[in-house]
Amino acid sequence: EKLMVPFKVEVDVDTIVLNRVREQLIGPKGFASGNLVQISRYYFTKNTNLEEALGWAHRAVTGLPFGQSNYETSRTLAIGYEKLNRFPPADSVMNSILPFATIGQYTGYGRNMLSLKRIDRAREVMLGAQKRFGDVYSVINGLSYLYSALGDYSKALEYATKTLEQASPQAKASISANIEKLKNRKDIN
Repeated sequence: EKLMVPFKVEVDVDTIVLNRVREQLIGPKGFASGNLVQISRYYFTKNTNLEEALGWAHRAVTGLPFGQSNYETSRTLAIGYEKLNRFPPADSVMNSILPFATIGQYTGYGRNMLSLKRIDRAREVMLGAQKRFGDVYSVINGLSYLYSALGDYSKALEYATKTLEQASPQAKASISANIEKLKNRKDIN
């Protein structure tokens, strides 16, 4: 009764999940955009099965009868294209949906382009956000990161200072830290 025997059990979870997903998407669940977005994002995050996940993301936007062209479905489709280094179609999808994006979606997308090192695209998006929403907190904060990425520390500092003026008390410490970095000509990204 006190004998312990160690043994190892290995299971190929990814294959099991993928096969189960394929089964599920053949039925009614395969018509719901939300399900298609969720499973596409799962595989985009895992960076595996990208072509099939791109197909699901495309179906979430355009599939009949329940495809939905909204920010969430379109952003998921664009992420799939980005994962596959297909930037022209990713940009095209996003250009079609950005006019309907909220300020958070717009600036979040711009910041995402910075993280992907797509600086020119980030500039286009962030300047578009400024044109559409004005010099509000989210936009000018995003612009401080953009100009920092461009190496224009004086312009980044200008926007970071404006951001500090509009910041909540909780955000002031991190913005002040960014301002100090920019004064020392250090990238805040």
